[in-house]
Amino acid sequence: MATNVKILLRRGLRHELSGDILLPGEMGYTTDTNQLYVGVEEALNELQFDPFANAHATIQSWLDSSDCPITGLTVNEDLIIGDIPVPVGSTVDAEISKILDAMRNYQQTIVFNSATAIFTPTQVLTQYKKSPTVLTSTSEIPNTASITTTFTLEGVAKTFSAVTLTDIVTDLQADAALITANIITEKVGSKIKFTKIDGVELNLEFTAGHLALGFATASNTALEVLGYGVHAQGTILTSTSGSGITTVTVQVSEHSTFFEFQQEGGSPDNSDWRYFGTPSTPNYSALTTPVESTSVTARTAEMKIGLFGNKRQNVEVLTEESKNQLFSNVHLASHDASTGLRSSLFKKSLATTSGTFLKYEKTGSTSFFIDYSLKQIGSSDTFVRVGTVRVINGVPQGINQVKLTDENTEIWQDDGDGIAETDEFSNIEFVAVIDGDNMKINYTQDASFSTEISYTVKRWSM
Repeated sequence: MATNVKILLRRGLRHELSGDILLPGEMGYTTDTNQLYVGVEEALNELQFDPFANAHATIQSWLDSSDCPITGLTVNEDLIIGDIPVPVGSTVDAEISKILDAMRNYQQTIVFNSATAIFTPTQVLTQYKKSPTVLTSTSEIPNTASITTTFTLEGVAKTFSAVTLTDIVTDLQADAALITANIITEKVGSKIKFTKIDGVELNLEFTAGHLALGFATASNTALEVLGYGVHAQGTILTSTSGSGITTVTVQVSEHSTFFEFQQEGGSPDNSDWRYFGTPSTPNYSALTTPVESTSVTARTAEMKIGLFGNKRQNVEVLTEESKNQLFSNVHLASHDASTGLRSSLFKKSLATTSGTFLKYEKTGSTSFFIDYSLKQIGSSDTFVRVGTVRVINGVPQGINQVKLTDENTEIWQDDGDGIAETDEFSNIEFVAVIDGDNMKINYTQDASFSTEISYTVKRWSM
């Protein structure tokens, strides 16, 4: 009798597939993006990236920043960082890991109002946050300057007469009493949204004009939200006690949000809708003498490019999910970095009147075919265009010249007179030049215009 054997592959999320997860010959399946990978021996001293929107500029910007531990690195148009220097006594793997660790982790400093509280290095520090209560208008609010309404929001009385939605939101955002009540007011599309960040009951009572502000009833209540959720987590690196304070440095993964100080201001942060905890001390606010944060170093929102970088130790296996990227090209797509999905298109933003679109070593390839689609946006016009740029580079054949043609078609934005005029078409143009050691495809466009371009590149030498 035959015996059936089930073989299961290692499984996990795409962002969990770092360079050292799979052993040489081991296969891994990504459950969120349906991709299949096989581990290979470590490659050359290169760091490669999957494409994502505006990847080249985003990666290079990070390499040029102080966050990058190795200076002078560049990423090429294939999204590969090559020739990574290896100091004496180090290894290729160690240097690439150093770059990836810096990409995937950030540091923040948190100051607490106690010199005796214990924060143990290597333990995970968690900031817990109570879920907010929210009220959003049920109907869209007309785009008019005649909104008249009177209401009380958390005990703060407001009256507006013949104003726009933007006027109302701006006034409420600047109201000190509402800020003290932990109320955030936002315009979301053509609706208004009230958020009480401390999670307690939120009340909105109209005496007139509730329909004008998009609410179906005069009395509106969002009940208190019970329980806390994880807001941010990081590994404690250092803990230093001083005069009545303890300064803690944490390493925060790019998969976590940043630690925050209370939004309504004040110090220490003793609001009951946030608290800190570690495995040793689950709730610092519950100690006999509550321990609260007095400051948190801010971090701006950063592109999480570490998700897309790897050591070239995992090779994707061709499957039904990925075959279109190599053969049929039925539906190519460019995904934002936050999705964690691999793009099959490159994508860039060209925001200046002139610059470089693509750059390659002039001795590398003779023939270039760039299929593209672009959207050019001006102050009042939007143009869409599709085309193919063909470049012949003579340098590899001993001819120091380069030639470019751009065959394209676009939607004619006729102003109604049936006459084709210059301002009814996109104005971005491409030209190829030899510049030092590089062959560049440069662009020019009119002032006040910006262009988003998605593209694929095929290139080879004769």
